[in-house]
Amino acid sequence: MVKEVQQALIDAGVTVRGGADGIFGNATKAAVSKFQKSNGLGVSGAIYEATAIKLGLGAATPAALPQPPTCTWASHWAPRDRW
Repeated sequence: MVKEVQQALIDAGVTVRGGADGIFGNATKAAVSKFQKSNGLGVSGAIYEATAIKLGLGAATPAALPQPPTCTWASHWAPRDRW
C-alpha cells in the first residue's frame, strides 16, 4: 500500500525522495505534507480519507497506513491507584 501512495504522489507531480520504495519514512511524510498543503487539505503527513481520495486511491484503510499516535487527556494523569 505504501508503494501505491508513493507512486500516486509521484504521478501527482510531488517528488518522493527515494522514489516508490515501499518505506513510509520522513521523505514520504514530507511528500504527503506537501501534497496536502498544495491541495488545501489538512496537513498531517499521514494518509487519511480526504488525502487518499484526492490522490485517486479511494478511501484509506486505517490498518494499512501509518497513523499518528493518539493522545487523550486521560493519558496525562496518573492511574487512580496512585492517588
